[in-house]
Amino acid sequence: MKGKFFIYILAPLLLSGCNFASDFTKTQRMLLTTSFGNNEVMIYGGTNHNVYLGNINPSKKAPDSIMNQSSKYGNSSSTISIRNKNGKYGSETSPFSACNKTATNPPILKDKYDYEMGYFSLNPNFERRIVFLNILEDICRNR
Repeated sequence: MKGKFFIYILAPLLLSGCNFASDFTKTQRMLLTTSFGNNEVMIYGGTNHNVYLGNINPSKKAPDSIMNQSSKYGNSSSTISIRNKNGKYGSETSPFSACNKTATNPPILKDKYDYEMGYFSLNPNFERRIVFLNILEDICRNR
């Protein structure tokens, strides 16, 4: 099932050309909703990756979505947001930051079954780095 998760859940997202940082078209929303289904993609950070940093949910209203700027996970001043450019998980210098191109311990992505999918990082040196349609690049650039 783990390999199939990528093929059936992530591949359609990667091929869609959707830009998470912009407003979604009706088709993009439908594709994301259909692709994610009940398979939430959650972000964890910290030394042992035990700090919940929200989930990758295209809804700007979902309470724990990194796209919801009213939530602690999407707010640019929250200490546990990858959108906080001065924070541990969003700065360009922290070893724990998704936005640090040389991070040594960036956040990881997990599914709802606690399967570690890969790293959520701008650091290209991580072999298991997951890139979601430029979402991270857009977030790091537009904080």
